[in-house]
Amino acid sequence: MNYLPRLFLLPLFLAFGLCAGAQDNLDEDKRLNGKEVLEKFESAKKVMDSSVVDVLNGNGDLLAFGTIVSKNQVLTKASMLIAEEGIQFKMPDGKTVTPKRVDRLANNDLALFEIPDGDLTPVTFIPAKDFKQGAWLVARSMKEPGIMVGVKAASNRGIKKQRGVIGVILGADGDEVGGVIVNDVDRDGGASAAGIRKGDIITSIEGIVITKRADLVKQIGKHEPGKLLKVKISRDEVEIDKEVRLGHREHVFAQFNRIAKISGPTSKRKSGFDDIIQHDIPLSISEMGGPMLNVKGECIGINISRINRSENFALPTEVVQHFLTTTDPEPPAIVAAPPEKPEPPPSVVTTPKKPTTPVPEPTPEEAVVDPMTDLDGNEVEPYELVE
Repeated sequence: MNYLPRLFLLPLFLAFGLCAGAQDNLDEDKRLNGKEVLEKFESAKKVMDSSVVDVLNGNGDLLAFGTIVSKNQVLTKASMLIAEEGIQFKMPDGKTVTPKRVDRLANNDLALFEIPDGDLTPVTFIPAKDFKQGAWLVARSMKEPGIMVGVKAASNRGIKKQRGVIGVILGADGDEVGGVIVNDVDRDGGASAAGIRKGDIITSIEGIVITKRADLVKQIGKHEPGKLLKVKISRDEVEIDKEVRLGHREHVFAQFNRIAKISGPTSKRKSGFDDIIQHDIPLSISEMGGPMLNVKGECIGINISRINRSENFALPTEVVQHFLTTTDPEPPAIVAAPPEKPEPPPSVVTTPKKPTTPVPEPTPEEAVVDPMTDLDGNEVEPYELVE
């Protein structure tokens, strides 16, 4: 009698096992980015093959993709080019050319290049503002057959800019120390590249004497990532001058984020975008800068930042086209301030305004408070102050 229930359950266990095994052994060609699926996006692949270039450094390493936006212009991700020399473009026909950089200030990490005597095939831009969440998207990939697919994962939004950092963990400070002690150095930060070590004492930034951590944070916060700062340190009672290039704060903090650590390398710049399209296509940091297409092969944006293994940002066409057409030296900020009212002409008589109490500026201690959030938006705190 005791064996009957067991005999009855055995076929059920076998059935569940067979189902699970079938799921685990799904043929790769039939998966999301398998061969049979990608063949359905042939129109988009043709665009990728004709309108995307490889952006290479002097050693021939792939830094990013470039999107052809006119017969002689290519757009790519600017921050991937910092401190790189000998930039070359590998064109769709396989030839390698030396591009000419078109200098332009921008909020959105874009760099524009001209191709001498170019006769290229540009992408076709369409508006992205009405592109629905959950719709198919196609991106350029280094993997065969040259494309990967996914979906728009969230509504468009802006990403607040975060300030630059030199890449150190700060320790004791004060007059008795003579500055701010470096407790540790991030291996990927500008301080490490400049030769700053654990135990060094930072004594000045850009000629400004530093004795407090809050003062150091304030001075660094005045500058954008990519800026080369003059930093004076004291080592074994000997003053040494260094030049440190500021990095992106979220890149430094990634070493403290467990989720970010298991996601693999992420883009150094992940914030400071006016408007982004979030998608789930699994791209690498070197696969940014290429176009984001719909299933018809029309361009709705440019991939700009890898956040983690299943979250990436693309700039919508409205932002890209503003960059290409604007002549403003300073493009609009992420959150635009209300326009200032012009002063009335002298002939106009106005009623004097009542004096108002000025709002005090944040103290250096207040400026230090800058909470970080994890990928789910929950506030997290590093175990020590990182700059």
